[in-house]
Amino acid sequence: PHLAAHTLGQWGEKYVARLLIRDGMKLLHRNWRVGKRELDLVLVEGNTLVVVEVKTRRGGGPDGVGLEGEEVVSEAQVERVRGATEVFMGRHGVRLKRMGVVRYRIEVVVLRIDGREVRIRRSTVQASPQC
Repeated sequence: PHLAAHTLGQWGEKYVARLLIRDGMKLLHRNWRVGKRELDLVLVEGNTLVVVEVKTRRGGGPDGVGLEGEEVVSEAQVERVRGATEVFMGRHGVRLKRMGVVRYRIEVVVLRIDGREVRIRRSTVQASPQC
């Protein structure tokens, strides 16, 4: 798609949400905010809360270059997402407990759009032990 950067990012988040829901995850929130921090997608898979940071990029790269989550999200960004995830879990603890959630996982999903081709790479960047 030929979209402005902000619109491209929103398109990417919707695209990824549809894929993860199709794969059996349950979407709880999109763009959940606490202060200046934001969680792009908050889902549940089995007993795990899955927080997804979506990065949408234009253009190809040879052999998937630029598709690794660790390449596009800094440690500081992961820490901000982790902090926001813990706030989310604190605020929604009763609901999550009823759903059987006992841990969380933070993933980065990178979409690389090159013409009509969309390539996707999912990377887990942090996971909690069982709570």
